[in-house]
Amino acid sequence: MVDRSSKSKEPGVRNGLNPWVMLIITAPIPLLLFVLFVYKWYQQSGDFERIKGKFVQRQNKVLAYEAISISRRINSLLEQSVRDVKALALVPPAPKNYMKFYLSHTAKITEYDQSEDRVRTQAYPIYNEISFLSLKGEEILRLSAGKITQKARNLSSCKNIDLCDQKLWENALKLPVGEILFGDLMRYYSPNGEPEIEEGATLQVAYRADNGVQILGIDYRSMKEILYLPQFPYQPKTNLYQAYLDGNYIYYVDENAQFIAHPKYWHVTGIDKKTGQRVQPVTEDADLGKRPLSVSAYRGDKLKDYFNRLLNVSFAQRSVDIFEAPNLTGTIRVLSVSPILFDKGQFKKTGVFGHVLTGCNVDFFTEPKERYLPYY
Repeated sequence: MVDRSSKSKEPGVRNGLNPWVMLIITAPIPLLLFVLFVYKWYQQSGDFERIKGKFVQRQNKVLAYEAISISRRINSLLEQSVRDVKALALVPPAPKNYMKFYLSHTAKITEYDQSEDRVRTQAYPIYNEISFLSLKGEEILRLSAGKITQKARNLSSCKNIDLCDQKLWENALKLPVGEILFGDLMRYYSPNGEPEIEEGATLQVAYRADNGVQILGIDYRSMKEILYLPQFPYQPKTNLYQAYLDGNYIYYVDENAQFIAHPKYWHVTGIDKKTGQRVQPVTEDADLGKRPLSVSAYRGDKLKDYFNRLLNVSFAQRSVDIFEAPNLTGTIRVLSVSPILFDKGQFKKTGVFGHVLTGCNVDFFTEPKERYLPYY
Protein backbone atom coordinates (compact mmCIF):
# COMPACT_ATOMS: atom_id res chain seq x y z
CA MET A 1 0.00 0.00 0.00
CA VAL A 2 1.24 3.47 -0.88
CA ASP A 3 1.02 6.33 1.61
CA ARG A 4 -1.08 9.20 0.21
CA SER A 5 1.09 11.82 1.85
CA SER A 6 4.18 10.45 0.22
CA LYS A 7 2.37 10.24 -3.11
CA SER A 8 1.66 13.97 -3.11
CA LYS A 9 5.35 14.65 -2.84
CA GLU A 10 6.22 12.72 -5.96
CA PRO A 11 7.75 14.71 -8.82
CA GLY A 12 5.23 16.28 -11.22
CA VAL A 13 2.43 16.34 -8.71
CA ARG A 14 1.34 19.85 -7.43
CA ASN A 15 -1.55 21.29 -5.45
CA GLY A 16 -3.60 24.02 -7.28
CA LEU A 17 -2.50 25.95 -10.41
CA ASN A 18 0.84 25.58 -12.01
CA PRO A 19 3.04 28.68 -11.25
CA TRP A 20 3.86 29.08 -14.93
CA VAL A 21 0.17 29.34 -15.69
CA MET A 22 -0.15 32.00 -12.97
CA LEU A 23 2.75 33.92 -14.45
CA ILE A 24 1.24 33.82 -17.92
CA ILE A 25 -2.11 35.04 -16.61
CA THR A 26 -0.79 37.90 -14.45
CA ALA A 27 2.06 39.13 -16.68
CA PRO A 28 -0.12 41.43 -18.90
CA ILE A 29 -1.74 43.19 -15.93
CA PRO A 30 1.04 45.81 -15.36
CA LEU A 31 1.10 46.51 -19.08
CA LEU A 32 -2.67 46.95 -19.15
CA LEU A 33 -2.51 49.29 -16.17
CA PHE A 34 0.21 51.32 -17.85
CA VAL A 35 -1.79 51.55 -21.10
CA LEU A 36 -4.87 52.61 -19.13
CA PHE A 37 -2.85 55.27 -17.30
CA VAL A 38 -1.44 56.64 -20.57
CA TYR A 39 -4.91 56.70 -22.13
CA LYS A 40 -6.39 58.57 -19.16
CA TRP A 41 -3.47 61.02 -19.15
CA TYR A 42 -3.87 61.64 -22.88
CA GLN A 43 -7.62 62.08 -22.48
CA GLN A 44 -7.20 64.57 -19.62
CA SER A 45 -4.45 66.39 -21.50
CA GLY A 46 -6.72 66.71 -24.50
CA ASP A 47 -9.57 67.93 -22.31
CA PHE A 48 -7.26 70.50 -20.73
CA GLU A 49 -6.13 71.77 -24.12
CA ARG A 50 -9.73 72.03 -25.28
CA ILE A 51 -10.71 73.89 -22.12
CA LYS A 52 -7.66 76.13 -22.46
CA GLY A 53 -8.54 76.82 -26.09
CA LYS A 54 -12.11 77.74 -25.17
CA PHE A 55 -10.83 79.92 -22.34
CA VAL A 56 -8.45 81.75 -24.66
CA GLN A 57 -11.20 82.12 -27.25
CA ARG A 58 -13.48 83.59 -24.61
CA GLN A 59 -10.81 86.04 -23.47
CA ASN A 60 -10.25 87.14 -27.04
CA LYS A 61 -13.97 87.68 -27.51
CA VAL A 62 -14.07 89.83 -24.38
CA LEU A 63 -11.21 91.96 -25.71
CA ALA A 64 -12.79 92.15 -29.16
CA TYR A 65 -16.20 93.26 -27.97
CA GLU A 66 -14.69 95.76 -25.56
CA ALA A 67 -12.73 97.37 -28.40
CA ILE A 68 -15.91 97.47 -30.50
CA SER A 69 -17.85 99.03 -27.62
CA ILE A 70 -15.22 101.75 -27.13
CA SER A 71 -15.09 102.51 -30.87
CA ARG A 72 -18.87 102.94 -30.80
CA ARG A 73 -18.55 105.47 -27.99
CA ILE A 74 -16.25 107.54 -30.18
CA ASN A 75 -18.64 107.12 -33.10
CA SER A 76 -21.49 108.31 -30.88
CA LEU A 77 -19.58 111.49 -29.97
CA LEU A 78 -18.86 112.23 -33.64
CA GLU A 79 -22.44 111.52 -34.72
CA GLN A 80 -23.75 113.77 -31.96
CA SER A 81 -21.52 116.63 -33.11
CA VAL A 82 -22.90 116.31 -36.65
CA ARG A 83 -26.50 116.44 -35.43
CA ASP A 84 -25.75 119.37 -33.13
CA VAL A 85 -23.95 121.51 -35.71
CA LYS A 86 -26.84 121.02 -38.14
CA ALA A 87 -29.38 121.92 -35.46
CA LEU A 88 -27.37 124.98 -34.44
CA ALA A 89 -27.33 126.21 -38.04
CA LEU A 90 -31.14 126.43 -37.95
CA VAL A 91 -31.17 129.19 -35.31
CA PRO A 92 -29.87 132.74 -35.85
CA PRO A 93 -26.28 133.34 -34.66
CA ALA A 94 -27.10 135.35 -31.54
CA PRO A 95 -25.33 135.47 -28.14
CA LYS A 96 -28.43 134.26 -26.32
CA ASN A 97 -28.84 131.25 -28.63
CA TYR A 98 -25.18 130.29 -28.44
CA MET A 99 -25.05 130.53 -24.66
CA LYS A 100 -28.20 128.45 -24.26
CA PHE A 101 -26.81 125.78 -26.59
CA TYR A 102 -23.46 125.78 -24.80
CA LEU A 103 -24.97 125.30 -21.33
CA SER A 104 -27.48 122.66 -22.40
CA HIS A 105 -24.92 120.30 -23.96
CA THR A 106 -22.89 118.89 -21.10
CA ALA A 107 -21.35 115.58 -20.08
CA LYS A 108 -19.51 114.21 -17.07
CA ILE A 109 -15.79 114.31 -17.60
CA THR A 110 -13.16 112.48 -15.55
CA GLU A 111 -9.99 114.39 -14.70
CA TYR A 112 -6.87 113.57 -12.75
CA ASP A 113 -6.07 116.26 -10.19
CA GLN A 114 -2.27 116.27 -9.95
CA SER A 115 -2.24 118.62 -6.96
CA GLU A 116 -4.41 116.29 -4.86
CA ASP A 117 -3.39 113.05 -6.60
CA ARG A 118 -6.98 111.97 -7.15
CA VAL A 119 -9.55 111.56 -9.88
CA ARG A 120 -12.60 113.77 -9.95
CA THR A 121 -15.68 113.63 -12.14
CA GLN A 122 -17.61 116.77 -12.92
CA ALA A 123 -19.94 118.21 -15.54
CA TYR A 124 -18.36 119.99 -18.49
CA PRO A 125 -19.78 121.37 -21.73
CA ILE A 126 -19.19 118.95 -24.60
CA TYR A 127 -18.24 121.83 -26.91
CA ASN A 128 -15.78 124.61 -26.14
CA GLU A 129 -16.21 126.72 -29.27
CA ILE A 130 -19.14 127.87 -31.42
CA SER A 131 -18.78 130.26 -34.35
CA PHE A 132 -20.50 131.31 -37.55
CA LEU A 133 -18.74 132.46 -40.73
CA SER A 134 -20.20 134.57 -43.48
CA LEU A 135 -19.76 133.50 -47.08
CA LYS A 136 -16.85 135.95 -47.25
CA GLY A 137 -15.00 134.12 -44.49
CA GLU A 138 -15.71 136.70 -41.78
CA GLU A 139 -16.65 135.61 -38.29
CA ILE A 140 -20.13 136.89 -37.42
CA LEU A 141 -20.22 135.57 -33.86
CA ARG A 142 -18.02 133.40 -31.67
CA LEU A 143 -18.41 131.77 -28.28
CA SER A 144 -15.22 130.39 -26.72
CA ALA A 145 -14.93 128.70 -23.32
CA GLY A 146 -18.40 129.91 -22.33
CA LYS A 147 -17.83 133.56 -23.26
CA ILE A 148 -18.92 135.60 -26.25
CA THR A 149 -15.82 136.98 -27.97
CA GLN A 150 -16.07 140.52 -29.31
CA LYS A 151 -12.94 140.25 -31.43
CA ALA A 152 -14.10 138.80 -34.73
CA ARG A 153 -11.68 136.94 -36.98
CA ASN A 154 -11.54 136.50 -40.72
CA LEU A 155 -9.95 133.99 -43.05
CA SER A 156 -6.58 135.75 -43.03
CA SER A 157 -6.42 136.22 -39.24
CA CYS A 158 -7.35 132.60 -38.46
CA LYS A 159 -4.00 131.07 -37.43
CA ASN A 160 -2.92 127.71 -36.06
CA ILE A 161 -0.96 129.43 -33.32
CA ASP A 162 -4.33 130.54 -31.89
CA LEU A 163 -5.77 127.04 -32.39
CA CYS A 164 -7.89 128.35 -35.25
CA ASP A 165 -8.14 125.74 -38.01
CA GLN A 166 -7.53 127.88 -41.10
CA LYS A 167 -7.55 124.88 -43.45
CA LEU A 168 -10.98 123.90 -42.17
CA TRP A 169 -12.30 127.43 -42.75
CA GLU A 170 -10.99 127.51 -46.31
CA ASN A 171 -12.34 124.09 -47.26
CA ALA A 172 -15.68 124.54 -45.48
CA LEU A 173 -16.44 127.70 -47.46
CA LYS A 174 -16.04 125.65 -50.66
CA LEU A 175 -18.44 122.92 -49.57
CA PRO A 176 -21.82 122.42 -51.25
CA VAL A 177 -24.75 123.47 -49.06
CA GLY A 178 -25.66 120.75 -46.57
CA GLU A 179 -22.21 119.12 -46.44
CA ILE A 180 -20.08 118.37 -43.36
CA LEU A 181 -16.32 118.64 -42.86
CA PHE A 182 -14.14 117.77 -39.87
CA GLY A 183 -10.90 119.57 -39.10
CA ASP A 184 -7.67 118.39 -37.51
CA LEU A 185 -7.19 118.10 -33.77
CA MET A 186 -6.16 121.56 -32.58
CA ARG A 187 -4.16 121.46 -29.35
CA TYR A 188 -0.79 122.72 -28.19
CA TYR A 189 1.86 120.03 -28.16
CA SER A 190 3.49 119.21 -24.81
CA PRO A 191 6.67 117.08 -24.80
CA ASN A 192 7.48 114.60 -22.05
CA GLY A 193 8.40 116.44 -18.86
CA GLU A 194 6.13 119.43 -19.49
CA PRO A 195 2.52 119.65 -18.27
CA GLU A 196 -0.22 118.99 -20.80
CA ILE A 197 -2.05 122.07 -22.10
CA GLU A 198 -5.73 121.21 -22.49
CA GLU A 199 -7.08 124.75 -22.59
CA GLY A 200 -8.62 125.53 -25.97
CA ALA A 201 -7.90 122.06 -27.38
CA THR A 202 -10.64 121.14 -29.82
CA LEU A 203 -11.74 119.06 -32.79
CA GLN A 204 -13.98 121.18 -35.00
CA VAL A 205 -16.80 120.18 -37.32
CA ALA A 206 -18.13 122.57 -39.97
CA TYR A 207 -21.54 122.59 -41.67
CA ARG A 208 -22.15 124.55 -44.87
CA ALA A 209 -25.44 126.39 -44.51
CA ASP A 210 -27.20 128.59 -47.07
CA ASN A 211 -25.89 131.81 -45.56
CA GLY A 212 -22.48 130.73 -44.31
CA VAL A 213 -20.63 128.11 -42.29
CA GLN A 214 -21.58 126.90 -38.82
CA ILE A 215 -18.62 125.64 -36.79
CA LEU A 216 -18.75 123.60 -33.60
CA GLY A 217 -15.67 122.61 -31.59
CA ILE A 218 -15.66 119.37 -29.58
CA ASP A 219 -13.84 119.97 -26.30
CA TYR A 220 -10.75 117.74 -26.29
CA ARG A 221 -11.58 116.69 -22.74
CA SER A 222 -14.71 115.01 -24.11
CA MET A 223 -12.46 112.97 -26.40
CA LYS A 224 -9.95 112.19 -23.68
CA GLU A 225 -12.75 110.99 -21.41
CA ILE A 226 -12.88 107.82 -23.55
CA LEU A 227 -9.52 106.77 -22.09
CA TYR A 228 -11.08 106.36 -18.64
CA LEU A 229 -13.62 103.75 -19.78
CA PRO A 230 -13.36 100.42 -17.89
CA GLN A 231 -11.87 97.44 -19.71
CA PHE A 232 -10.34 94.05 -18.88
CA PRO A 233 -9.00 93.47 -16.19
CA TYR A 234 -11.34 96.23 -14.91
CA GLN A 235 -8.95 97.90 -12.54
CA PRO A 236 -9.91 101.50 -11.61
CA LYS A 237 -7.99 104.12 -13.59
CA THR A 238 -7.12 106.75 -11.04
CA ASN A 239 -4.14 107.82 -13.13
CA LEU A 240 -4.03 107.25 -16.89
CA TYR A 241 -0.25 107.17 -17.00
CA GLN A 242 -0.02 104.65 -14.15
CA ALA A 243 -2.77 102.56 -15.76
CA TYR A 244 -0.71 102.53 -18.95
CA LEU A 245 2.35 101.30 -17.06
CA ASP A 246 0.23 98.61 -15.42
CA GLY A 247 -0.98 97.40 -18.80
CA ASN A 248 -4.56 98.66 -18.70
CA TYR A 249 -5.13 101.39 -21.26
CA ILE A 250 -6.97 102.77 -24.30
CA TYR A 251 -5.81 105.06 -27.06
CA TYR A 252 -6.93 105.92 -30.56
CA VAL A 253 -5.63 107.28 -33.83
CA ASP A 254 -7.22 109.17 -36.73
CA GLU A 255 -7.48 108.22 -40.40
CA ASN A 256 -3.86 109.30 -40.95
CA ALA A 257 -2.66 107.06 -38.08
CA GLN A 258 -1.81 110.10 -35.92
CA PHE A 259 -2.28 109.63 -32.19
CA ILE A 260 -5.19 111.84 -31.10
CA ALA A 261 -5.76 110.50 -27.56
CA HIS A 262 -3.25 108.56 -25.45
CA PRO A 263 -2.36 108.18 -21.73
CA LYS A 264 1.09 109.53 -22.65
CA TYR A 265 -0.04 112.94 -23.90
CA TRP A 266 3.33 113.62 -25.54
CA HIS A 267 2.43 110.99 -28.14
CA VAL A 268 -0.59 113.05 -29.27
CA THR A 269 -0.40 115.34 -32.30
CA GLY A 270 -0.35 119.08 -31.61
CA ILE A 271 0.67 122.60 -32.57
CA ASP A 272 3.95 124.22 -31.55
CA LYS A 273 2.89 127.13 -29.35
CA LYS A 274 5.88 129.22 -30.47
CA THR A 275 5.79 128.72 -34.23
CA GLY A 276 2.16 127.79 -34.86
CA GLN A 277 3.27 124.83 -36.96
CA ARG A 278 2.08 121.28 -36.38
CA VAL A 279 4.89 119.36 -34.68
CA GLN A 280 6.30 116.72 -37.01
CA PRO A 281 5.90 113.14 -35.76
CA VAL A 282 8.65 110.82 -34.56
CA THR A 283 10.67 109.14 -37.29
CA GLU A 284 13.62 107.87 -35.23
CA ASP A 285 13.75 106.48 -31.69
CA ALA A 286 15.89 109.40 -30.50
CA ASP A 287 12.83 111.68 -30.89
CA LEU A 288 10.53 109.60 -28.67
CA GLY A 289 9.02 111.83 -26.00
CA LYS A 290 10.01 114.97 -27.90
CA ARG A 291 7.56 114.64 -30.78
CA PRO A 292 4.12 113.08 -31.30
CA LEU A 293 3.71 109.56 -32.65
CA SER A 294 2.30 108.55 -36.00
CA VAL A 295 2.06 104.89 -36.93
CA SER A 296 2.67 105.62 -40.62
CA ALA A 297 5.58 108.06 -40.14
CA TYR A 298 7.62 106.01 -37.65
CA ARG A 299 10.91 104.57 -38.96
CA GLY A 300 12.59 103.53 -35.71
CA ASP A 301 13.36 100.04 -34.37
CA LYS A 302 11.64 99.82 -30.96
CA LEU A 303 8.10 99.85 -32.33
CA LYS A 304 8.84 98.67 -35.86
CA ASP A 305 7.19 95.23 -35.69
CA TYR A 306 4.25 96.55 -33.70
CA PHE A 307 3.51 99.43 -36.07
CA ASN A 308 4.04 97.27 -39.16
CA ARG A 309 1.42 94.89 -37.82
CA LEU A 310 -0.98 97.79 -37.31
CA LEU A 311 -0.47 99.19 -40.80
CA ASN A 312 -0.45 95.92 -42.73
CA VAL A 313 -3.09 93.96 -40.83
CA SER A 314 -5.04 95.83 -38.15
CA PHE A 315 -5.74 99.02 -40.09
CA ALA A 316 -6.18 97.22 -43.40
CA GLN A 317 -9.21 95.22 -42.31
CA ARG A 318 -12.68 96.17 -41.12
CA SER A 319 -12.62 93.70 -38.24
CA VAL A 320 -11.11 93.34 -34.80
CA ASP A 321 -7.48 92.27 -34.60
CA ILE A 322 -5.95 90.74 -31.46
CA PHE A 323 -2.23 90.13 -31.06
CA GLU A 324 0.77 90.46 -28.73
CA ALA A 325 3.41 93.16 -29.00
CA PRO A 326 6.10 94.72 -26.77
CA ASN A 327 5.83 98.37 -25.74
CA LEU A 328 8.71 100.85 -25.56
CA THR A 329 10.02 99.26 -22.35
CA GLY A 330 9.88 95.78 -23.86
CA THR A 331 6.91 94.65 -21.77
CA ILE A 332 4.55 92.32 -23.63
CA ARG A 333 1.02 93.63 -24.09
CA VAL A 334 -2.06 92.06 -25.64
CA LEU A 335 -3.56 94.52 -28.11
CA SER A 336 -7.10 94.64 -29.43
CA VAL A 337 -7.68 96.93 -32.42
CA SER A 338 -11.09 98.00 -33.73
CA PRO A 339 -12.02 100.42 -36.52
CA ILE A 340 -14.00 103.54 -35.57
CA LEU A 341 -16.77 103.36 -38.14
CA PHE A 342 -18.01 106.77 -39.29
CA ASP A 343 -19.38 107.83 -42.67
CA LYS A 344 -19.99 111.58 -42.45
CA GLY A 345 -18.08 114.37 -44.15
CA GLN A 346 -14.74 113.38 -45.67
CA PHE A 347 -15.08 109.90 -44.15
CA LYS A 348 -17.89 108.84 -46.50
CA LYS A 349 -15.47 107.16 -48.88
CA THR A 350 -13.72 104.89 -46.38
CA GLY A 351 -16.36 104.77 -43.66
CA VAL A 352 -13.58 104.80 -41.05
CA PHE A 353 -12.61 107.74 -38.83
CA GLY A 354 -9.65 105.94 -37.27
CA HIS A 355 -8.91 103.04 -34.94
CA VAL A 356 -9.17 102.42 -31.21
CA LEU A 357 -6.59 100.24 -29.44
CA THR A 358 -6.87 98.65 -26.02
CA GLY A 359 -3.85 97.27 -24.22
CA CYS A 360 -3.66 94.65 -21.49
CA ASN A 361 -0.73 93.17 -19.57
CA VAL A 362 -0.09 89.62 -20.78
CA ASP A 363 0.19 88.49 -17.14
CA PHE A 364 -3.57 88.90 -16.79
CA PHE A 365 -4.33 85.95 -19.03
CA THR A 366 -3.38 82.74 -20.74
CA GLU A 367 -1.35 83.31 -23.85
CA PRO A 368 -3.88 84.35 -26.50
CA LYS A 369 -4.02 82.86 -29.93
CA GLU A 370 -4.22 85.16 -32.90
CA ARG A 371 -7.84 85.51 -33.96
CA TYR A 372 -9.78 87.65 -36.37
CA LEU A 373 -13.39 88.36 -35.53
CA PRO A 374 -15.90 89.93 -37.93
CA TYR A 375 -17.11 93.41 -37.09
CA TYR A 376 -20.80 93.46 -36.18
